[in-house]
Amino acid sequence: MRKGAWSGLWLATLMVAGGPSLARGGDTQIGNLKFNGDFRFRLDVDERSGTGVTDANDNRVRPRLRLRAGFVYETPLEGLSFGARLSSNLGLPGNSPHQNLTSAIAGTTPHLVALDRAYLKYAPPFAEGLYVAVGKAAMPWPQQTEMFWDSDIQPEGMLVGFDNTYGDQRITAHLGYYLLGVIGWTDEALQADGMAAWHVRWTGTFEPLKVSLGVYGLHVLDTAGSGPNSDGVIDHGSVNFIGGFAQVKLTVDDVWASIGFDFSTSDAVVGPGLPDYTLGLVGTVRIGWKFLALRYGYYDVGETSVPFYQAAVFAQDNFPNSNGGGMTGFVGHRFDLGLKVGRHFAADVRLYLAEGKPNNQHGSTFAEVSGRELRRIQLNLNLKY
Repeated sequence: MRKGAWSGLWLATLMVAGGPSLARGGDTQIGNLKFNGDFRFRLDVDERSGTGVTDANDNRVRPRLRLRAGFVYETPLEGLSFGARLSSNLGLPGNSPHQNLTSAIAGTTPHLVALDRAYLKYAPPFAEGLYVAVGKAAMPWPQQTEMFWDSDIQPEGMLVGFDNTYGDQRITAHLGYYLLGVIGWTDEALQADGMAAWHVRWTGTFEPLKVSLGVYGLHVLDTAGSGPNSDGVIDHGSVNFIGGFAQVKLTVDDVWASIGFDFSTSDAVVGPGLPDYTLGLVGTVRIGWKFLALRYGYYDVGETSVPFYQAAVFAQDNFPNSNGGGMTGFVGHRFDLGLKVGRHFAADVRLYLAEGKPNNQHGSTFAEVSGRELRRIQLNLNLKY
């Protein structure tokens, strides 16, 4: 698709704009069993230029879909529940649940369904707000953009969490340990590479303002040190990531506005004598009125600021990415126009602009190509139940 066609589709999608972040699921409940899920149709119109781009690989139009279906069951034992969910999925680490249309017919990758969640949770009735969980479940992460942890990724392990409200204030926290590799017969107990994670988040309501602050730590652990174990060697060894976010939201009648910031930094070493690019920053402004919402985001994301394990990046993949998986090592802008129609349907149109940062890929293989410019128009239609 040439430039004129790309621009024309941008104008056409604006006319049917709407926001997946605005959609709210309905949760169908039968007794102690609650069902939930969603379907998304997505259209990506991508164009790129700069380093390594030719006329043969400078654009694409890609219709996609995502399907998720799950349940939560509250057992007769007070406080004990378990949940599970299936999802379309294109592989590890799980941050690409969208599948291309016609893949099952065209002889390419078929439509795959994976176990997305499977967990047991216990919230003791004698300790309000406290809970423990084991299995495969969502990471309770304090951020607003998914830049430094993609919510599509459901890590496997165990955690202790806390979530409680005190008047106009809410405190959430968790401490978890997650496995990143398979434990072999010759390994010691839990010798497989792992990831420890923690966070603390506070939210306070001071009408008409709501303020949220959060900090987190994520520590990728190479249990074998510099030597191999059953799941190999981490290129950067053990890496520590520290980050957090801040957000202020103002609501007056049917109008609301918010401004927020996310950041993340690591101690990963990219290469001797080279810029380490370990800092990532995201700023976001949102404005909404009833069923409409606008958003702008600015991204300056260093190559190793995003949590990663070997070549797997745990970042969102909405920005177009030359190397697949989560996006990192770039400067970018995101514009959204969203529309909510009832409780169950929402739509949005987005514009993504990105450019690979200088000196990328000196110490890792997943960052965007330095000097490459990427543009994406994305249309999302979302149905939740």
